[in-house]
This record gives sequence, C-alpha cells and structure tokens, in this order.
Amino acid sequence: MDNIFTIVNFVVLVFVVGSVFGLLRYRLITYRFRDSDFQAALFGLIPIKVMKYQSIVEVREIKFLDAFRLTTPPIALGNRLRNRCVLIRKDSGAFKNVIVTPDNPGQFVMDLKKRILEVTGRQI
Repeated sequence: MDNIFTIVNFVVLVFVVGSVFGLLRYRLITYRFRDSDFQAALFGLIPIKVMKYQSIVEVREIKFLDAFRLTTPPIALGNRLRNRCVLIRKDSGAFKNVIVTPDNPGQFVMDLKKRILEVTGRQI
C-alpha cells in the first residue's frame, strides 16, 4: 500500500511541476512597447533589458541558428527555442545585437518598426 501511495504522490508531483513550468516558460520573459522604449521583463515585472527606440537601427526576423553567425555575439532574451526569432540591432552598447523570441515574430517586427516610426520619425 505504501508503494502505491508513493507512486501516486510522485505522479502528482511530476504533473504539478510540469504544469507550472509549462505555464511559466512562456511568460518567463515578456516584451513591452512603452512610450519611449522597448522593454524585456522577467515575469512581466522586473526589467532586464530596456532599449530606447532612438538607439535601434535594425529590426528583422531571422532563423534562430543565423544568430550564431553574427559578427558581434548577441544577447538572447527569449523563452522559446524556435526556428524564427527577431534580431534587434542597436547603434551602441555592450550588446549591440539582441535576440528576442515573441509568439509571432513577423507581427512583432511590424509592430516594433511602426512604434519606432511613431516615436522617432525614422523608418528602419
């Protein structure tokens, strides 16, 4: 009887931990378009990277493996390992290349470019 109870507890524990991880992994890092900058935040609360729209010089969708072919190593701020991700290139700073992995990379690129145009008047 004790063995069955132990097995049931183990199965329940694995299910609970797996469910929590499954729910949190997509919300571990969230992306926000704010008035003057773009922000990547841990759990949507703790800013881990803030990029002013003025400092962004390029935004494009790339294959995840192409990120490793960049001349300057990128900093990856993503939740998911996907085939497609977004490269954000800044004009200065320690990490000029930033990789993000939004749910819809194509839409994210269009939204960020639109926001940069609205705030800075620059089209990239």
